[in-house]
Amino acid sequence: MKKLVFFIVIAFVSQMLQFVYGQNYRILGNPIEFGINSDFIGLQMRLVNANDYALYFPISTSSNNKWNRIIAKNQIAFFTGDRGLNDTDQPDVIITTQGNVGIGCMTPSEKLIVGGNLRLENNGKIMSNDELEFTGNIFSLNAGGVKGLQFKKGFNNDFTLFFPVSDATNSRWNRIIAANNLSFTAGNRGTTKNETDLFIHTSGNVGIGTTSPSEKLTVSGNLKLDNGKVIINNKGELRINSFNEMETYGDSLSFNIKGTKGLQMKLGRNNDFTMFFPISNGGGRLNRIIAKDNLSISAGGRSMNDENTDLHLHSSGNMGIGTYVNANSEKLTLKGNLKLDNGKLFININPNNIKAILKNKYSAFITGGVLSEDYAIGPQSTWADHVFKPGYNLQSLNEIEDYIKVNNHLPDMPSATEVQENGYTLHDMNVKLLQKVEELTLYSIEQNKKIERLESVVKSYKTLMEKVNQLESRINP
Repeated sequence: MKKLVFFIVIAFVSQMLQFVYGQNYRILGNPIEFGINSDFIGLQMRLVNANDYALYFPISTSSNNKWNRIIAKNQIAFFTGDRGLNDTDQPDVIITTQGNVGIGCMTPSEKLIVGGNLRLENNGKIMSNDELEFTGNIFSLNAGGVKGLQFKKGFNNDFTLFFPVSDATNSRWNRIIAANNLSFTAGNRGTTKNETDLFIHTSGNVGIGTTSPSEKLTVSGNLKLDNGKVIINNKGELRINSFNEMETYGDSLSFNIKGTKGLQMKLGRNNDFTMFFPISNGGGRLNRIIAKDNLSISAGGRSMNDENTDLHLHSSGNMGIGTYVNANSEKLTLKGNLKLDNGKLFININPNNIKAILKNKYSAFITGGVLSEDYAIGPQSTWADHVFKPGYNLQSLNEIEDYIKVNNHLPDMPSATEVQENGYTLHDMNVKLLQKVEELTLYSIEQNKKIERLESVVKSYKTLMEKVNQLESRINP
């Protein structure tokens, strides 16, 4: 077939040259030459290489020794620039026996292979059921008239690849942005320079959710592995940077800083999972968290034994501070003192049911009472000794009687209604009761003086009566 095409081309060219130029051609065995005149050769037909048929076209009229060539046998190859004489020369265009065309490619495996760039000008299109479109600085691959994949320049002249987000508007895009760095964004984000889902820096650092990865992988957000693993190298070390590392050895996992042991996780006594935290300048002493069925925390590098813990959480939900607890312990067991700084204690009572004035006044609120072997009140600045000071206005009993008739309680004492609504403080009540006791003491002292005066009068009366009786006996012997 190729031979037939070759000879048809030769016959056609020969007839044309005869028609236009007359008989200005010659056959010299190999090649056959056609010229414009007797001095300049215009076209040659010859056998080259392994008896391939070739057409030679002169490159310019000023030289007869450089040629463009069409070589045909099993394939048809087109060469420019005086190439094609060697088997290693790359043809500009080649047509294979399968009908495949290669441009810059010697072995096209598809209908058309271009071994280089393809440029469309004047808003050109490559049309099929879908289309490839170049408009301005936008290169689009569309489907059914709907915008598909797009290439164009983004902000700061970064090369941007757009993928449509599936929705009714056909106006939202996923983006890949490339210039010095490479950025990937989804969901119509990436319209600002610092907005990215995946960012690859020119240094090789990778950022997820950040455009400034300082480490080989920087994640701005949470990391979740579903049925996944983090595989550490054979040495058991995961280097975070040149100084920090995560290493495994035996049943221990350590996070170190500049060669110094940091956080450690290992199996402790009774195969309990243990976390160790170093104490600053602690001489190798460690804080500990021990977890298995229960959770125990201790600080200060103290030994972990059955009687030594700072916080113990039992699987039953019971908690011990300063002591271990079990299922039969109380909800909270405290071994040591309890101090509340600016805090308040509520026992069996809802704080919302307590008046604000009472909350501001008191620190502990208990429903159900308090049982104690002893109860002490701390030093106070108020007491009832003023009753005994000179000038104290001690009301008369008549005044007290009149007050009680009107108010149904003693002066300076709270009423039943006041106690019901606001309660009372033990100290204040003790002061008032002591005041009344001291007032009663003053009343008693005054009454005792009256009694003594009356007794003196009675004694004088008795003496007088004795004398009267003596006189009567003398008068009436």
